[in-house]
Amino acid sequence: MKKILPGSRAPACSEKKQKITAAQWVIIVLGIGLMISLAVNVYLCQSVPLPHLRGTYCTDASAGLGTYLIFDGQGRFCRYTQTEGVLDDGTCEDLGEGRYALRSDGWQGFAVLRDREGVHLFDGADSSAAFFERMGEFYAMPQIPGGYPDWLKPPRK
Repeated sequence: MKKILPGSRAPACSEKKQKITAAQWVIIVLGIGLMISLAVNVYLCQSVPLPHLRGTYCTDASAGLGTYLIFDGQGRFCRYTQTEGVLDDGTCEDLGEGRYALRSDGWQGFAVLRDREGVHLFDGADSSAAFFERMGEFYAMPQIPGGYPDWLKPPRK
Protein backbone atom coordinates (compact mmCIF):
# COMPACT_ATOMS: atom_id res chain seq x y z
CA MET A 1 0.00 0.00 0.00
CA LYS A 2 1.20 3.47 -0.92
CA LYS A 3 1.78 5.88 1.82
CA ILE A 4 0.39 9.37 1.22
CA LEU A 5 2.68 12.04 2.52
CA PRO A 6 1.32 15.18 4.10
CA GLY A 7 0.82 17.90 1.47
CA SER A 8 0.51 15.40 -1.42
CA ARG A 9 -2.69 14.46 -3.16
CA ALA A 10 -4.43 11.20 -3.71
CA PRO A 11 -4.17 9.67 -7.23
CA ALA A 12 -6.25 11.56 -9.79
CA CYS A 13 -9.55 10.19 -10.99
CA SER A 14 -8.30 10.35 -14.59
CA GLU A 15 -6.19 7.30 -13.97
CA LYS A 16 -9.38 5.25 -13.86
CA LYS A 17 -10.49 3.84 -17.22
CA GLN A 18 -13.85 5.11 -18.41
CA LYS A 19 -16.15 2.71 -20.20
CA ILE A 20 -17.93 3.69 -23.41
CA THR A 21 -21.65 3.13 -23.21
CA ALA A 22 -23.73 1.42 -25.89
CA ALA A 23 -25.25 4.76 -26.93
CA GLN A 24 -21.80 6.26 -27.43
CA TRP A 25 -20.78 3.26 -29.58
CA VAL A 26 -23.85 3.76 -31.75
CA ILE A 27 -23.00 7.45 -32.25
CA ILE A 28 -19.39 6.60 -33.16
CA VAL A 29 -20.43 3.91 -35.66
CA LEU A 30 -23.07 6.18 -37.26
CA GLY A 31 -20.55 9.03 -37.51
CA ILE A 32 -18.00 6.80 -39.25
CA GLY A 33 -20.69 5.48 -41.61
CA LEU A 34 -21.78 9.03 -42.46
CA MET A 35 -18.20 10.07 -43.26
CA ILE A 36 -17.68 7.02 -45.50
CA SER A 37 -20.98 7.71 -47.30
CA LEU A 38 -20.04 11.37 -47.83
CA ALA A 39 -16.61 10.43 -49.21
CA VAL A 40 -18.13 7.90 -51.65
CA ASN A 41 -20.75 10.43 -52.86
CA VAL A 42 -18.12 13.12 -53.44
CA TYR A 43 -15.98 10.64 -55.40
CA LEU A 44 -18.92 9.48 -57.53
CA CYS A 45 -20.09 13.03 -58.30
CA GLN A 46 -16.61 14.04 -59.43
CA SER A 47 -16.18 11.01 -61.65
CA VAL A 48 -19.41 11.61 -63.65
CA PRO A 49 -18.60 14.04 -66.47
CA LEU A 50 -20.82 17.00 -67.23
CA PRO A 51 -22.68 16.98 -70.56
CA HIS A 52 -21.11 18.79 -73.51
CA LEU A 53 -21.63 22.54 -73.55
CA ARG A 54 -22.64 22.52 -77.24
CA GLY A 55 -26.32 23.27 -77.80
CA THR A 56 -29.16 25.64 -76.99
CA TYR A 57 -30.11 26.93 -73.54
CA CYS A 58 -33.05 29.14 -72.56
CA THR A 59 -34.22 31.15 -69.53
CA ASP A 60 -37.94 30.71 -70.30
CA ALA A 61 -38.92 28.86 -73.46
CA SER A 62 -42.66 29.29 -72.91
CA ALA A 63 -44.26 31.49 -75.58
CA GLY A 64 -40.81 32.43 -76.91
CA LEU A 65 -40.30 35.12 -74.28
CA GLY A 66 -37.02 33.83 -72.94
CA THR A 67 -33.42 34.67 -73.64
CA TYR A 68 -31.55 32.01 -75.59
CA LEU A 69 -27.89 31.04 -75.39
CA ILE A 70 -26.23 28.95 -78.11
CA PHE A 71 -22.79 27.32 -77.87
CA ASP A 72 -21.24 25.72 -80.94
CA GLY A 73 -18.74 23.58 -78.99
CA GLN A 74 -15.89 25.14 -81.00
CA GLY A 75 -15.40 28.29 -78.92
CA ARG A 76 -18.30 30.51 -80.10
CA PHE A 77 -21.50 31.62 -78.36
CA CYS A 78 -24.56 33.70 -79.21
CA ARG A 79 -27.17 35.19 -76.86
CA TYR A 80 -30.48 36.37 -78.35
CA THR A 81 -34.19 36.93 -77.80
CA GLN A 82 -36.90 36.35 -80.38
CA THR A 83 -38.07 39.96 -80.08
CA GLU A 84 -34.75 41.88 -79.92
CA GLY A 85 -32.53 39.60 -82.00
CA VAL A 86 -28.85 38.96 -81.22
CA LEU A 87 -27.75 40.55 -77.95
CA ASP A 88 -24.21 39.16 -77.88
CA ASP A 89 -22.00 37.12 -80.17
CA GLY A 90 -18.46 36.17 -79.29
CA THR A 91 -15.94 33.64 -78.04
CA CYS A 92 -16.13 31.07 -75.27
CA GLU A 93 -13.02 29.98 -73.33
CA ASP A 94 -13.11 26.76 -71.28
CA LEU A 95 -11.54 27.41 -67.86
CA GLY A 96 -12.05 23.82 -66.68
CA GLU A 97 -14.37 22.19 -64.15
CA GLY A 98 -17.52 23.49 -65.86
CA ARG A 99 -16.43 27.15 -65.84
CA TYR A 100 -16.26 29.32 -68.97
CA ALA A 101 -15.31 32.89 -69.79
CA LEU A 102 -17.36 34.54 -72.55
CA ARG A 103 -16.26 37.66 -74.42
CA SER A 104 -18.68 39.25 -76.83
CA ASP A 105 -17.50 41.00 -79.98
CA GLY A 106 -18.57 44.21 -78.22
CA TRP A 107 -16.05 43.38 -75.45
CA GLN A 108 -18.69 42.65 -72.84
CA GLY A 109 -17.60 39.90 -70.43
CA PHE A 110 -19.64 37.05 -69.01
CA ALA A 111 -18.89 34.04 -66.86
CA VAL A 112 -20.68 30.71 -67.20
CA LEU A 113 -20.94 27.93 -64.65
CA ARG A 114 -22.30 24.67 -66.06
CA ASP A 115 -24.28 22.02 -64.17
CA ARG A 116 -26.29 18.97 -65.27
CA GLU A 117 -29.53 20.90 -65.97
CA GLY A 118 -28.05 23.91 -67.76
CA VAL A 119 -25.78 26.90 -67.27
CA HIS A 120 -25.68 29.90 -64.96
CA LEU A 121 -24.72 33.09 -66.82
CA PHE A 122 -23.11 35.87 -64.78
CA ASP A 123 -23.14 39.27 -66.48
CA GLY A 124 -20.10 41.33 -65.53
CA ALA A 125 -21.61 44.64 -66.65
CA ASP A 126 -24.61 44.73 -64.34
CA SER A 127 -23.66 42.04 -61.76
CA SER A 128 -26.68 39.90 -62.55
CA ALA A 129 -27.04 36.14 -62.88
CA ALA A 130 -29.54 34.02 -64.83
CA PHE A 131 -30.12 30.29 -65.17
CA PHE A 132 -30.44 28.90 -68.71
CA GLU A 133 -32.02 25.44 -68.91
CA ARG A 134 -30.53 23.06 -71.48
CA MET A 135 -32.90 22.47 -74.39
CA GLY A 136 -30.63 20.09 -76.29
CA GLU A 137 -27.62 19.82 -78.58
CA PHE A 138 -29.54 21.27 -81.51
CA TYR A 139 -29.61 24.97 -82.37
CA ALA A 140 -33.01 26.62 -81.85
CA MET A 141 -33.10 29.07 -84.75
CA PRO A 142 -36.43 30.84 -85.23
CA GLN A 143 -36.63 33.97 -87.35
CA ILE A 144 -35.31 36.84 -85.30
CA PRO A 145 -34.81 40.53 -86.09
CA GLY A 146 -31.44 41.26 -87.68
CA GLY A 147 -30.53 37.64 -88.41
CA TYR A 148 -27.87 35.39 -86.96
CA PRO A 149 -24.07 35.58 -86.93
CA ASP A 150 -22.39 33.91 -89.91
CA TRP A 151 -21.14 30.93 -87.87
CA LEU A 152 -24.74 30.00 -86.97
CA LYS A 153 -26.23 30.23 -90.46
CA PRO A 154 -26.87 26.86 -92.10
CA PRO A 155 -24.58 26.03 -95.03
CA ARG A 156 -25.98 26.93 -98.47
CA LYS A 157 -26.58 24.13 -100.92
